[in-house]
Amino acid sequence: MSSLVPAIIAGGVAVLSAFLSAAVALYTIRRASLDRLESRSQEFAMLLLPKRLSAYEDLWRALIRIEQTLVVDSSSADDLVASSIWLPPKLRNDLLSMLLEDKLNAQKVRQVRAELLADAAIDRIDAATASLTRREREA
Repeated sequence: MSSLVPAIIAGGVAVLSAFLSAAVALYTIRRASLDRLESRSQEFAMLLLPKRLSAYEDLWRALIRIEQTLVVDSSSADDLVASSIWLPPKLRNDLLSMLLEDKLNAQKVRQVRAELLADAAIDRIDAATASLTRREREA
């Protein structure tokens, strides 16, 4: 009986060790998966950035012309629709709804321009670039 007690204790320690090892392994796998997901989303944002900046420039240029005349010619509308694919959904939807209106009003154009300014915030672009640079240094 006395030799059975140490064996039971050793078995209990082994089972506890196995559970702890499994928990640490699961945590490590989940953390690595989250890190990969974050890295992919940052890479995607950096790939999207040049296209989005180009779309912002096109939209800004067109909004200036539209605001002056309150007229959208068909070639400008086609260009805006083509570049709108790179815009964030809210800005894209507002732009397309503005283009679909029968008669443009200055208030709607100013609203789209205000959203463009808010969305193209340089501080967020700088933050994304700094984050990517920091990740590259750590790797």
